[in-house]
Formats: sequence, C-alpha cells, structure tokens
Amino acid sequence: MDTALSRWEQLLLISECAQRYHSVRRSFLNRAAKLEPVLSLVFGSVAFASIFAEYKWITALSALIITAYSAANLSFSFSSCALKHDEMFRNWGRFREDLQSIDKSDNDAVSKLEQRTEELHRESPDQLTLLSAVIEDEVRLARGDEPLLDVPPYKKFLAQFFSLSWQSYRRSG
Repeated sequence: MDTALSRWEQLLLISECAQRYHSVRRSFLNRAAKLEPVLSLVFGSVAFASIFAEYKWITALSALIITAYSAANLSFSFSSCALKHDEMFRNWGRFREDLQSIDKSDNDAVSKLEQRTEELHRESPDQLTLLSAVIEDEVRLARGDEPLLDVPPYKKFLAQFFSLSWQSYRRSG
C-alpha cells in the first residue's frame, strides 16, 4: 500500500512535469505567434521585389507561405493557446507551493491534493503524448534517475507539432 510520503513524492513529480510541460508549450506557442509578422515582412518584401524582377512564381510562393501561416495562426490562435498554457503553468506553480507547505505524512492533506491534481488535469489543454513523455524523462534525468526513453532529436522536434506515440522509444534493459 502506498504511504502518504510516496504519494506526496508522486504528486511532486507530476507537478514538476506538468509545470515544465506547460512552460515548454507556452514558449513554443509564443514563438509561433511572433513568427507571423516576421514571415509577413520577409516574404512580403520578397514578393514585392519579385514583381519587379518578373519572377511571378516567387511572388505566388511568397504569398502562399504568408497566407498558409496566417491561416494556421488564425485557426489555432497561437497566442490564446500560449495564454492558456501560461495559466496552467501558474496553477501548477500554486499547486507545488501548497504541496510543499503540507505535512508529507498527512494522508488527508495528500488526498485533497490528489483530488486537486485531477481537477488541474481536467482544466488542462490536451497534451501532446510524446512531448509529455520526453518532458517527464527530462525531469527524471534532472533528479538523477535513469532516462526511460531514447527519442531521436528530430522526433523531439516533431513532438512540438504532433501527438506522437512514445511506447516505441522505451529504453531496453
């Protein structure tokens, strides 16, 4: 049977991982939101210059890139998503403060925080599976534990965009 202390330690790990996850997503989405004006400026200038150089395909390609990225930003609302992750980052931070303030062996206090963990998970936006697993692995590694996954760098990059399965990256042995 799990003791209050082991449940408390599990809550600490969960909260560290959740806070790091929301920090990573917030940073990524903030960068994605700030990229639209840069792309518009660069590709708009390229399109304008290519009109005078009579390279119509460059003009069309530049316009397509600007339009596609603007449509993605409009559809996914990068900045709004970043704000939601910022809110969740702060909520998990308050949770960790509360976790640190209780008696680690108090079953009732730990149970209340376990219920609060479930509430925070319900409020949280859907998580990207592989990214979440990679972050948990990074937190475990920072704590001095052995990493559980062996994920190639390009997959870690793709994990920012897509929810990929993590089971095939388990370390053997």
